[in-house]
Amino acid sequence: MPSILSEILGQLRAIWSRLDAGQRLTIGAVLTVAAVGLGAIVWYAQQPDWVVISSRPETFSQAAEALESAGIKTKQDGLKVMVSRQDYDRGLRALDSAGLRADSTSTKSVLDTLTSSAETNRARLWAARVNAIEAKIAKSRAISFVQITAAQPTRREFSGERDTNGATVMIRLARGADFNNAARFAGSAAASGLQLPLEKVVVYDTEGDRVYTFKSQAGGASGDGSEFLRLQMMWENTLATKAREVLYKVFQEDFEVTLTLALKPTVTQSKSINPPESGLQPNVTESTSKEDQSGPNNGSGSPGGAPATGQGGSSGVASSTTDKTEKKITDVSLYGVKSVAQLAPFIERISVAVVANSESEVVKNMKGELKAVEDLVKSAVGFDKARGDEITAKSLPFAPLPPPVEAPSPDMMALAEKFGPPVGQVLAVLLVILFLRSTMKRAQGKRPPPEPERSVIDENTEALEPSEVARRMRREIERAIHEDPKAISRMLDNWLTEQKA
Repeated sequence: MPSILSEILGQLRAIWSRLDAGQRLTIGAVLTVAAVGLGAIVWYAQQPDWVVISSRPETFSQAAEALESAGIKTKQDGLKVMVSRQDYDRGLRALDSAGLRADSTSTKSVLDTLTSSAETNRARLWAARVNAIEAKIAKSRAISFVQITAAQPTRREFSGERDTNGATVMIRLARGADFNNAARFAGSAAASGLQLPLEKVVVYDTEGDRVYTFKSQAGGASGDGSEFLRLQMMWENTLATKAREVLYKVFQEDFEVTLTLALKPTVTQSKSINPPESGLQPNVTESTSKEDQSGPNNGSGSPGGAPATGQGGSSGVASSTTDKTEKKITDVSLYGVKSVAQLAPFIERISVAVVANSESEVVKNMKGELKAVEDLVKSAVGFDKARGDEITAKSLPFAPLPPPVEAPSPDMMALAEKFGPPVGQVLAVLLVILFLRSTMKRAQGKRPPPEPERSVIDENTEALEPSEVARRMRREIERAIHEDPKAISRMLDNWLTEQKA
């Protein structure tokens, strides 16, 4: 053993021998806790870091069997298969060999590669695109599982147009997630990735019967009806809040206003424009006009050989009349049925209920007449009597407010969970500091006791009386005994030993 290790062990033994039972117990407890913590850290560091290698439900069992047959340890979390990070590359190769990956690169012969058709390659690219879109949607915290079913777009003969196919998106929501928001995100991502119209994408919830569809703007409200209801409730709260604010600003008193609003779900209006006559046949209008033509008379007479007649015959000028017919056809494209899209639904009817506290001074001064309150509420909510709106105002006593409930004091377990970690850390630091301080003091060893101070006698001591000298010596001895009684006892022991010798 090297000499330095021997010296260290010797010093440790010397320090341990100088410690009492309490200090040894403290040191043993600290060393035990440190060893257990270090062992836990080493054990946790040796645990495998699990990563997801397969999350497709349809290939769950096949992927697990392929990985286990390759000698790779797996862990199953729901419908996901996980392997350690060190075995991730081996797991990918095992899944590729089993053909369980969309981008599988299993070995093929040259003949198979050469004879693979363009349609097969196109199908593989389409499957890879679908998998990429699923991976993008799965990154959302609101979605725990997603599966897209979409047929590859086909091309028509003698045309480059694509058939309008659809897509179905199956999602499983995470705990506490909203279906409408998650479905809207998943449907939009699928539509943009697959280059499909939003109207052709349908989103289903795997754990319920909820369905989300995208409708065109001209067809009505989008969503499964919840968007329309949310819009209606938002308008109700907005109008009711506006009425309460107006009443409070005027009367400085709280009024209870409840508003119910009914909207027309359609946002498209159709208008028929009929032609003046029955049917959609072109309307032909004929008009006849006469034109007079005149010219010099060449003596040949009329075109029929007869001599020209008229007042201008003698002057040598001939005249004729021609009938001209004009036809006017009215365009029928102006007639028919036209659809006009609106930005928001129409308000079909509003019902308002206003309740005033009869115990308040403001209502008492009104003497039960709430006409002013009704007028303010009507102006605030946009009341329209022709539309069938209704308003009711009553003066009733309000129920007394319940007494405030004191917040319960936190129990000991809650306080321990809240303040336990920081207090434990502070105590651990103090324990280590005290332990190190006591250990350093013990390690320094016992120093030899200081020699007792010799009495200082002035030069004029000889001039003092013997009784005064004895009195001074006695005081010096008492002071030395009071300061260090052990030193005096050792000095007496040494003196007695010398006397006996």
